Amino acid sequence: MLARWLSNKTVETVRRWIGESHVFVTEEAGRILGVAAMNGAGTITLNYVSPDARFRGVSKALVRRLERQARALGLAECRLESTKTALRFYQALGYVTTGTIEVLPLTGTEVSVLSKRLRSDIYS
Repeated sequence: MLARWLSNKTVETVRRWIGESHVFVTEEAGRILGVAAMNGAGTITLNYVSPDARFRGVSKALVRRLERQARALGLAECRLESTKTALRFYQALGYVTTGTIEVLPLTGTEVSVLSKRLRSDIYS
């Protein structure tokens, strides 16, 4: 499964993703704790946190930062695909399932599509 997941993550592909996305990194004492990205349409495309930084608010802070960026772009909504493991986390942040279930082509993992309406008067 790992080989399938990594199959599209070449240096060139990752460089292109970064160039086409809004990417934010959280660090502490020079160590990267997490990274998150969103495309220009407001779809959150990744949200990774180092295992030793879990449950410290890193992921929540990254999602909130992406939401602020989406508001700055004039977007009314953010969307994402969530695994079953992360579903409750995103729901606690106000994301709701759209009723759509997808299967990721590289891994065969089932994900739920979630969205969140963004209020323009909130900058948290």
